[in-house]
Amino acid sequence: MDRKLRLRREKAGFILRIGRNNCYMKKAFLVFILSLALSACSSVVVEEEVFEDDVEMVDRVDEIMMSEEEVDDVKDRLVSLPHDDALERVSVKPFGIYVSPGNSPVENERFSGYHVGVDFEILAGEENVDVPVRAICNGKVLVRSFVNGYGGVLLQTCVIEEKPVRVLYGHLSLSSIVKNVGDTLSQDEEFAVLGEGDSLETDYERKHLHLGIRKGEIVDYRGYVQSKEEISDWIDFLELYKN
Repeated sequence: MDRKLRLRREKAGFILRIGRNNCYMKKAFLVFILSLALSACSSVVVEEEVFEDDVEMVDRVDEIMMSEEEVDDVKDRLVSLPHDDALERVSVKPFGIYVSPGNSPVENERFSGYHVGVDFEILAGEENVDVPVRAICNGKVLVRSFVNGYGGVLLQTCVIEEKPVRVLYGHLSLSSIVKNVGDTLSQDEEFAVLGEGDSLETDYERKHLHLGIRKGEIVDYRGYVQSKEEISDWIDFLELYKN
């Protein structure tokens, strides 16, 4: 009897230990699951915080972009610039200046008269690299040709302040012009590069852009006029841009 009782007690103790171990395992498992759940929740919170930061960053970028657009004010301008850093390039021949071979800011002057365009010079280091030219307004191409005194020329028709004008881009590399007569040029669209200085591409002039805006629908290639009164037939690009 003593032996049977002892066996029963040992069996009961074994079962009790198993039950306790199962309980401990269940508790451990529950603690493990709970820790995973808490970790997942914390991860979600972090991700939400990061997402909110990203949204705020995008909003700030949008604000910066809008500020730059307001500074440039492109949509309110009648014309756009033909080059990067264009305003820095007008340093030799502005609109309306009188020049002659004996009185000119450039060497080897060939022309005389009042300058009815704006010359955009190249910057340091651009002597032997392509300098892109962009359209200042929307309009069709009227002429794409070689013109004496300029070399490569593109003549564009535009409407500015509800009035027709003819825009002349002079001293271009004729072979680089990507538009043909009848094609439409969009404002700020790149369409050519400057011709090589002192070569046939520029009719042996220095490397620069001559930009002339002639009022009306007359095709007029002149870059100079002989009287002050005639100047009023052209528009000063810089004054137009400032408006």
